[in-house]
Amino acid sequence: FLESYQHPYQQKEMDAYLKEHFSEEKISEDLKDDNIFYFVAATDYVVGFIKTNANKWTWRFKGRLTYELERLYIQNDMMGKKIGSRLMETALKSAKVRGFRIIWLSVWENNKKAIAFHQKFGFTVIGDGTFTLGKTHRPYLVMQKSCE
Repeated sequence: FLESYQHPYQQKEMDAYLKEHFSEEKISEDLKDDNIFYFVAATDYVVGFIKTNANKWTWRFKGRLTYELERLYIQNDMMGKKIGSRLMETALKSAKVRGFRIIWLSVWENNKKAIAFHQKFGFTVIGDGTFTLGKTHRPYLVMQKSCE
């Protein structure tokens, strides 16, 4: 997350966000939740990961439970090595195995490379929203794919 989004934010705001969402305590809490799954790509060290949420409810899907691909991050120096594709395939398989009909994600609307990546896997844009970190607001797109 930091490699991808460090630039546009104030350091104080970024530090607070990282502590809230990426701290060891938060990840430990997530790992105790039966509906949250982390999948990690590693060589001698972690080079990427995905975080998914099963049974995620959102108004966008009219009360239907969905599978959210909440995070997909690859270290910048590992881009182009098919790590993201393997992690995406893992997320799609995880959703299907668990019987979900919809997998969805949100992506910053200016991240054209990520949008194209998701479209390659069959995701389509179904809406938008605003991501807020501190005092900064960034528009994002919501994308979904059928798991059937």
